[in-house]
Amino acid sequence: MITSLPVYSIDLALGEDEKALGIKVTHEIEEPVGKPLPWGPASVRFVGDSIWAADTLKGRLVEFDLNGNFKNAISLKLPAEAAVGDFCFGIYDTKKKEKAVYVCDADNPTILAFDMNGELLGQIGSGTKDVFFMPKRIEGYANEIFVLEAGKKEIYIFNQDLKQIDKFKTVTDNFTVENDNLYHFTSLGRNNALEIQDLKNYEKHIIKPGFPSDNDIDLLFCDKNTYVGFVEFREGSGENPQYQIVEVDKDGNMTRINTDYPVSFMVRSFIKDSKGKKYQIKFDEAHPDKLIIDELPESFGASEG
Repeated sequence: MITSLPVYSIDLALGEDEKALGIKVTHEIEEPVGKPLPWGPASVRFVGDSIWAADTLKGRLVEFDLNGNFKNAISLKLPAEAAVGDFCFGIYDTKKKEKAVYVCDADNPTILAFDMNGELLGQIGSGTKDVFFMPKRIEGYANEIFVLEAGKKEIYIFNQDLKQIDKFKTVTDNFTVENDNLYHFTSLGRNNALEIQDLKNYEKHIIKPGFPSDNDIDLLFCDKNTYVGFVEFREGSGENPQYQIVEVDKDGNMTRINTDYPVSFMVRSFIKDSKGKKYQIKFDEAHPDKLIIDELPESFGASEG
């Protein structure tokens, strides 16, 4: 068994301070089953030489340097009752080509586009469920925006003018766009398989790692030759289920390491930086004043987990 020890760690401050991300600690939230879970920033991602976070409770996007020091914050002029969920940067309007940030509304079936001063530029959906029911995850590629509709299990594609180009079915609550490819999971009988679509020539191929369809899968990031996913396995002995990160090669072979319970309030619990280094995002109940970003090993090695 291989234990995931951090190679490098970055801490982001949580709390009431202006330079900290908003957080409600576990005892402030009621959960119907099991222990209470935290609620805080919905999404964190590396963008160039910065770390950006969706500060859901404070209605803004916050920029940190690679040591976790506060750099900047964009207060978003959100519509009434809207909340900041997942986000990505891109270009808005085919003619104006204005730099923008696209945000999933965590409380409404809407995608919002803002300029870099936080002014609302436009939106997809108008508070109804005509387009979305539960937009959860968003990625930008070239001049397009990809949105996961978690309620309908569909991935929508929009252009810079927020016009829908296409949509297709998926089976899990996540996807990613990297290396000119779109990666998501599709169903093959009783198993889930990784489908890879080349966004330049639209060719598709399937990798069959054999993930049971009743397991929860969080697609993390996809390297040139290796596809990595997070799987919530069935509950084993004791009260706590077993969580593992699984590394899958192009032939579907898997190696794995045990890891901590994923951060409950994050859209993605795993991210990677511009150099391709991989990180897991953690919330330590013993230290509720920080969000921990731990670097993962480059290779899991021959581990049975």
